[in-house]
Amino acid sequence: MALLEIWNQADVVGKGILLFAPLWLCGTAVFFLRFWPYTVAARRLRAFPRHNAPVRRLRPIERDMLCRLYPELTGREDVFVLKGAYRVIVTRHGRHHTGASYLHLLDGIPINVRLDGIETFLTAEGNVAQVVLTREHAVIVALNGKYRLGRGVSVADAPKT
Repeated sequence: MALLEIWNQADVVGKGILLFAPLWLCGTAVFFLRFWPYTVAARRLRAFPRHNAPVRRLRPIERDMLCRLYPELTGREDVFVLKGAYRVIVTRHGRHHTGASYLHLLDGIPINVRLDGIETFLTAEGNVAQVVLTREHAVIVALNGKYRLGRGVSVADAPKT
């Protein structure tokens, strides 16, 4: 009853605020629940090269393989060391989506894990990766001393299944 009385006493501007405020709150909640992990990760990715120096440049075989898979890497040669924990955030799910969308993070920086099942070599804590940075994610070139792009994986280093 109290809400109906407030509505009846409100002028046009007041009614507009009463209608707009819940919509704005819902929109803000959706943004924070759905897109916040992406914005934080993107900010960390942009700041990473300012606070870290490259350790080497791409080898020719690595450059050739990566430029075929990621055309946006053309001209990017610096390899950085990225250390930290690996985690995955499910960002989309529900009955209106055909599948879940995953955000893979290494020390809070988005990484691409589509090469050679590389996610099997990532551990929950203590990863050391050599990466090349793109605008959207870091591409792993070497990982934990067990994986190196262009050389594949030795049988001894392959994960046990």
